[in-house]
Amino acid sequence: MKVLFVGMGSIAQKHLLVLQELLPETEIFALRSSASSKEIENVTSVYKIEDVPTKLDFAIISNPTFLHLKTLLQLLPKNIPLLIEKPIVHSVKAANILLKNFDTKDLVSLISCNLRFHPCIIFLKEHLTQLHWIEINAYCGSYLPDWRPDTNYLDSYSSDRTSGGGVDLDLIHELDYIYYLIGKPKRVHSNKGNISSLGINAPDYAKYLLEFDKGIVNVSLNYYRRKPRRTIEIITKDDVLIVDLLKYTIFSEVENKIIFTEKIERLDLLKRQMSYFLNCVSKNQPTMNPINDSIEVLKICLNDEKE
Repeated sequence: MKVLFVGMGSIAQKHLLVLQELLPETEIFALRSSASSKEIENVTSVYKIEDVPTKLDFAIISNPTFLHLKTLLQLLPKNIPLLIEKPIVHSVKAANILLKNFDTKDLVSLISCNLRFHPCIIFLKEHLTQLHWIEINAYCGSYLPDWRPDTNYLDSYSSDRTSGGGVDLDLIHELDYIYYLIGKPKRVHSNKGNISSLGINAPDYAKYLLEFDKGIVNVSLNYYRRKPRRTIEIITKDDVLIVDLLKYTIFSEVENKIIFTEKIERLDLLKRQMSYFLNCVSKNQPTMNPINDSIEVLKICLNDEKE
């Protein structure tokens, strides 16, 4: 098997680790931006798209988000399966260019929103329709300078809107799993901006109100919470469930006990996702999160932004 990586940053290194564990005989190629890039063991570097092997089994796109459109326009003509880091692209304009140039409906593609493989999200996928929910409150807050301790957060793409940064795009996982669990909302209201002292050129908070026939969903995201929290509160006619995605638990306030828990290692989310993607590739079957669906989530995320 031959696989191409575009981008070899920290998340790509994790994808590489799980791929080599699952398929150790895989021949890995990496399209690098510069000949001075650090070489990686058991990975063959190439520096021009023309030098990429013609017979690839699939590609993993994990370069900065603002480069995704260029990369996709280069790789889509090859008609190979694609695993793409979230978000698919960084703007509605880029998404429209993508859709205008290519029909991706029959392409095996998976946008990497690995919370879909979280045990609690899997549990909710199986049971949420039976819960008669009225209101859902999804929250994710953490402190951006703690994300990458070895680097200055001001130098990261997260701090720069033109590079695809901003808490709305960075933490699109929340909107993605809501779309996955419930579907497309009837109406979307959003508010985002920059209110902290982080000094970044991108939104550091984003809030959404999503209207569905069954109820409402509030999504709140921020970069400035010192102690991380990632939770989902589900208000039903009979109970309130508190889903803690960091602790891998679901707590019932009425029963006053944990009703579900399954602790896994963080890398296991990527491993589950890679195994799922490899299975779809081998069977040439659609995935749960293809390019077209991810663009729907992106449009919810960016809402009124036209560019």
